[in-house]
Amino acid sequence: MPLYEYKCQGCGHQFEALILPQSPAAACPACSSDSLERLVSSFAVNSESGRAASTASARKHNLELNSKQDPDKPRVQIDHRHQH
Repeated sequence: MPLYEYKCQGCGHQFEALILPQSPAAACPACSSDSLERLVSSFAVNSESGRAASTASARKHNLELNSKQDPDKPRVQIDHRHQH
């Protein structure tokens, strides 16, 4: 689905809009102006190595938090492993 980012030339408000072929022209939700600049959007890239690095970082952070936690109030992490 084409989701575009815009910046209003009138008030400077930035927003996203879903634009379909039958959709009316986009307008600023803050001031209703139709004087808009379409911004260049970034996109997400997902890879096995990136996912592994992110998971490892999250686990390390969780271990650090658990080591600082009061032993009388343990923090439990549920580890969900997804097989795709």
